[in-house]
Amino acid sequence: SITTPEGFITAEWFSWVPALLAAVAIALGTAAIAGEERDGTLELTLAMPVSRSRVLLEKTAALATGLVVTVVVTFPAFLIAMPLGDISIPAERIAAALGLTALLALNFLALALWLSALLPSRRVAAVAAAGVLVGSYFINTLGASVPGLEDWRSATPLYWADASLPLTGSVDWWRVGLLIAGPPVLLALAGDAFARRELGSGRIALPRLPRRRASGTLASRPGPRGPG
Repeated sequence: SITTPEGFITAEWFSWVPALLAAVAIALGTAAIAGEERDGTLELTLAMPVSRSRVLLEKTAALATGLVVTVVVTFPAFLIAMPLGDISIPAERIAAALGLTALLALNFLALALWLSALLPSRRVAAVAAAGVLVGSYFINTLGASVPGLEDWRSATPLYWADASLPLTGSVDWWRVGLLIAGPPVLLALAGDAFARRELGSGRIALPRLPRRRASGTLASRPGPRGPG
């Protein structure tokens, strides 16, 4: 209920700030590969003696650090503001809710990196990632009151990162597990797509199939028989 401290903070903060941070993650993630490719800076980076996997991992680490720090700095702000508003929620519950927010942002960052490496341009990648975010937001929001959409809520990342659960002292570990497993899987897909991306064209090279070896050599094959 919004009349409770947990419900009030959920409605006023955790109902929209995680989605906003996910949108920021999408903007950063799509700029890291397709955006730099469009600007011509990615080719200069890859011209140096560095592998594509290293470039992807270092970009991911830098962007992920920025997102996590953004979430972390809000924790002391909560601790300072709650006593002023006569709100009493244990600090560990606030930390758990913020942890879900950080995991949600990392999932959308990894999704944006994958789509940025897979799709032909930053615009297409941003539209696709934003479509996932907007669709998740509306399904998760409307699913709480529309019976026909209730079952679809469990398939949305925003449902997995529902902060109202840790704020009230309960945790669905399967949701946490999905949020933790998402970034490594998406980054593995991003690494594969980035390794096969043809810079400048936005195309992905298809994997080469192994060729079948010939059963024999010309030297071992019998030649034509002579007369007699």
